[in-house]
Amino acid sequence: MRVRGPSNGARRRAPASAGPLRWFDGLLPRALPTRVAHCDRKPHVSHTAAWALLIVAGLFETAWAIGLKYTDGFTRLGPSVFTVATLIVSMLLLAYAVRVLPIGTAYAVWVGIGALGAAALGIALFQEPLTAARAGFLLLLLVSIAGLRMTSQG
Repeated sequence: MRVRGPSNGARRRAPASAGPLRWFDGLLPRALPTRVAHCDRKPHVSHTAAWALLIVAGLFETAWAIGLKYTDGFTRLGPSVFTVATLIVSMLLLAYAVRVLPIGTAYAVWVGIGALGAAALGIALFQEPLTAARAGFLLLLLVSIAGLRMTSQG
């Protein structure tokens, strides 16, 4: 039997908990917020916890970037699965962090952590050269990440 909507032809609205990110609500522990934050509602996660999620997301960003080197163009199964899995985790954690943090700040910090980590691991693991100029720019990147955190609201 088909259930009919309102008689005026209007469509029913989705419940407040429905949203574009509802498909992964069950993937993370229940301690994290499970509803998409709307304009006037903030999730029940602290500013500090959101920053911690963002830092972990940045570390996973570094992991998948380095994993990409080991996939050999996605021709090796193990490294390819690792790379895709860490990419997904990184994106999910970033998505949770931006429920509280401004997107511009969060994205810049996320990319910065990933870039800094990938460059440092490239030097350590793949014998990429460390020149004075490169070290100076990596230091500037670190200062930029710290500056964005220190000037963030909350």
